[in-house]
Amino acid sequence: MRDTAFKRVLKTMPMGTVVKIEGPSGDLILQNDVTRTAVFLAGGIGISHFEALVHWAAKEKLPNALSFLFQQRPEDAPFLAELQSLEKDNPKVQTNCQHD
Repeated sequence: MRDTAFKRVLKTMPMGTVVKIEGPSGDLILQNDVTRTAVFLAGGIGISHFEALVHWAAKEKLPNALSFLFQQRPEDAPFLAELQSLEKDNPKVQTNCQHD
């Protein structure tokens, strides 16, 4: 487990602590304007909200250009290998990992 503020709090919580969890909410759809690239910016497991949509769009060979930006090390990026595989199958899908 990486040492993030969120995970440090979880680690120190007593067993049985009541938590309130909300979301995700809203609609996640691709825009109708296929001339504009859909850009997905994700960090950590937050990418899971986008992964299914991008997977479906790539497999259906939709005309939308899809660009994934990860703000983390490649070895920590969930679904990176799957998305890179989609990138090989569909030139409209692009993945990029950035880490400072």
